Amino acid sequence: MRTHLTKCACLFLHQVSHHPMVMACHCEGKGWKFWGDSNLKSKFWGQSIQLDPNGVLTLEFDDGETFQWSKV
Repeated sequence: MRTHLTKCACLFLHQVSHHPMVMACHCEGKGWKFWGDSNLKSKFWGQSIQLDPNGVLTLEFDDGETFQWSKV
């Protein structure tokens, strides 16, 4: 899926895998880029379910400054 958020930003989203569910994204605008992937590990405990996010998101600016988040 591709969409233009504004005149200066564009977003790409894709479900890479259905089982296990893995999603990837790439978004860029004037002076920055953002990309990442994420999947959920699930555990069923009889009467409840536990969902643990597992992935990395990256934000990079044109000046080289980079931020990363894991387990998202």
